[in-house]
This record gives sequence, C-alpha cells and structure tokens, in this order.
Amino acid sequence: MSRGIKVDVEESGIVIDLHIIVEYGVNINAICDSIVHNVKYKLEHNTGLKVTKINVLVESVRVKE
Repeated sequence: MSRGIKVDVEESGIVIDLHIIVEYGVNINAICDSIVHNVKYKLEHNTGLKVTKINVLVESVRVKE
C-alpha cells in the first residue's frame, strides 16, 4: 500500500495524490469529491498556487468493529 500524500510540481500547476482508507458503508464518491474540493480550495487560497489535478486513491475499505 502506498501511503500518505504525493505532491508533484509541474509547469501547469500542482498535482496531488492522496491515499486514503474509508470505512465500510460510506459513500466513496461523496467522500472523494469533498476531499478534492476542500484540498483544492485551501491550497489555492492559502498559497496562491494553481492545483491542476487531485487524485484520491482509495487503498482499502475498513470494516466497522
């Protein structure tokens, strides 16, 4: 399993890979959309840099205990 966050700086902007684990039963599409929106907004707002792509990679689904 890859871990964490990978950031690549390219001429056109920043590309980010986020590796996550989700809990069974959650709406994966909604979680990923929310992560992409929040990360992009906060990075562009706080740094002024352009985010060209954010990849959210679901590495695993965790079962509730």
